[in-house]
Amino acid sequence: MPGAEARIIPHDATRQPKMILGVLAYDRWVIPRALDWVSRTREKYPFAKLVGARFPLEQINEAFEQAEWVAGKGSVARTVIVP
Repeated sequence: MPGAEARIIPHDATRQPKMILGVLAYDRWVIPRALDWVSRTREKYPFAKLVGARFPLEQINEAFEQAEWVAGKGSVARTVIVP
């Protein structure tokens, strides 16, 4: 998440085998598989709690203003644009 910080303890990083890997893009198969998993487990996990607000496409600018990643100080955790 943009603006989020992570703390690394040097002792742990050198004494235990760890790998830090950044991922910028997805392989083509990832999104369909992830959506399938969400669809199959929607009753098992509280996915709705991950969404802070829903906005129609006409209010996309307001959605960006309220999104946390805009300046790290938004009023909602995640926004969803509903076409």
